[in-house]
Amino acid sequence: MKQERIEAFARLGVVMVALINSLLTASGQSVLPWSGEFVGEVISNCLTVAAIIYAAWWRNNNISVSAGQAQQVLDSLKKDEITAADVQGMLFSDGNPAPTE
Repeated sequence: MKQERIEAFARLGVVMVALINSLLTASGQSVLPWSGEFVGEVISNCLTVAAIIYAAWWRNNNISVSAGQAQQVLDSLKKDEITAADVQGMLFSDGNPAPTE
């Protein structure tokens, strides 16, 4: 599904460039002045932006020790290795009552 969306957006982008190029040509304007070097720079910049978005914003980056521990607990919950009651027991083992919902 994800790959299909990427391909669909790529095809849409190509069609939009072709449409703009056709409209410019029909109106007597110069065709889009793109060189191979310019296209290479645009692709490189797009890949850089995509990598930044994925690595710095979209992806879950557990930098602190606490975040790493929380991720381990979450992974264990998802694998049904522990239950929510186990987590409450870990969090409130000091004798303070757990908050009620």
